[in-house]
Amino acid sequence: MLRACAISFPEKWDVCLRLAEFSYNNSYLESICMAPFEALYGKKCRTSLNWVEVGDRGYFGPDFIKAAREQLKKCLRVPDETVEIEGLPLRPDLTYVEHPFKILDEKEIVTRNRVVKFYKVQWQNHSEDEATWEQESYLLKHYPHLLSGSDS
Repeated sequence: MLRACAISFPEKWDVCLRLAEFSYNNSYLESICMAPFEALYGKKCRTSLNWVEVGDRGYFGPDFIKAAREQLKKCLRVPDETVEIEGLPLRPDLTYVEHPFKILDEKEIVTRNRVVKFYKVQWQNHSEDEATWEQESYLLKHYPHLLSGSDS
């Protein structure tokens, strides 16, 4: 393979050296009954170039390249959602304190010995979709003002 690269690209064969090495290290060798990479690391090489199962052979045509580009776009996409940072008091470690914003729902879980009350809480700087279920005891301990208007 290296000879083929040197013949095909006489001025820049050294650019192909890493690709030839990668190809050799992941090619099956009859003498050791596995690929050199597998012999050295004890597992098959899995790259993002091939998402099919080990042993499957696929055609590497335009459809494969289009699918690979789409997969790469999903990985590298810029998130649509943004958080307004100007209103957030950030700590030196770039975290901020969460505060409950409002109670959206409530439910009771009945166990064998007791009844546990839960509240669905929307947190400040988060949407309703990101609301979490919190125990009443936790909210009473940390945020008693939140439940002062409800019947506890």
